[in-house]
Amino acid sequence: MKTQAPASLTVTVPVSPAYQNEYLAIEEKAVTLVLPLLDGPHTLTSELVQVGALRNFGKPGLLASCSVWYSFDAATNCLELCGSELVSEKSSCVTTFLSGIGQPHQQPAYAVRPPVGPDALLWNPDSPLTPGLAQELQTISQAITSALLQKALELGLTVVQLAPPPLLSAAQYKQLCPVYHQGRFVEFYDESKTYGADYIIGDFQSVYKGLATFATGQHYANIIGSTDDPKHGEPSWIALWRKAYKVANPTNCSSYHFSGTPGGGPITTPFDCRGRWVGGHVILSDYAAEVAHGSDNIFIIPICNAHNSNNKIYMEPVHDNRAIVLSNYFKMSEGGPGSPAS
Repeated sequence: MKTQAPASLTVTVPVSPAYQNEYLAIEEKAVTLVLPLLDGPHTLTSELVQVGALRNFGKPGLLASCSVWYSFDAATNCLELCGSELVSEKSSCVTTFLSGIGQPHQQPAYAVRPPVGPDALLWNPDSPLTPGLAQELQTISQAITSALLQKALELGLTVVQLAPPPLLSAAQYKQLCPVYHQGRFVEFYDESKTYGADYIIGDFQSVYKGLATFATGQHYANIIGSTDDPKHGEPSWIALWRKAYKVANPTNCSSYHFSGTPGGGPITTPFDCRGRWVGGHVILSDYAAEVAHGSDNIFIIPICNAHNSNNKIYMEPVHDNRAIVLSNYFKMSEGGPGSPAS
């Protein structure tokens, strides 16, 4: 049975570091964020607090706030956040500005280049006058994301972190690119074949969404009809999972010796986990099901062949709760297809 999600997520996060030099004095301060867990995407900005002041130039005060993007799915108790490595407008961000000067500086979780030239900000923490401050603000933005992730897991939520795909060789990347014919998914790219002009080679980044941490007791089940999706060579989906989590191999089936019967039937323990491990395509559900083209939140998690071939059960993350997330299932890239193979 699905655990009832709380009405909100409350977490205290840093908003400024302790920083002192002859030019600037900043106190270490924190703010409390209350994220309503309502369906859909949201952006929340904290209260504005004074965290310090310049030591000269009229000694204006330094103000700071933070903002976070998140999306919640009440049907699956799944919270989506922007991971710190992704360059995105959805990144957690610390905003600072001088009192009376309306030119804020935004420092997301990823590094940004300081403004230069005539459009440079009057307040810029990444300058010779404040060495290392921009990096400290970046670290705080990353800490905000980490705090949200940890609190969500404590509340029993499954968390998706939007993230760039792991670094792949050109050959690996190519083999994970989807091939379409007349708008329908055919297979993943096979370099032994020649595709005609009416075939479209999609972009792997259009289907890779990020990483997921399943909550304790999270139910997941097989996607029916995904057999043609994974490639059974290198790189396979399990190889991509290994690459994403920087591990040599999964050490066991994620749902080791566990299965449950949809609809409240008996839980079978031990389940006979056997065969090699694969990157199983699963959804957050008690029931195995077909998934519509273009669906989001398709998860890849290590499971054994026995689990992978059984569509009458659901699984739980007994051994490993780490998954990768795909989007645009069997769907052409929204950003435009790649060039047809010659």
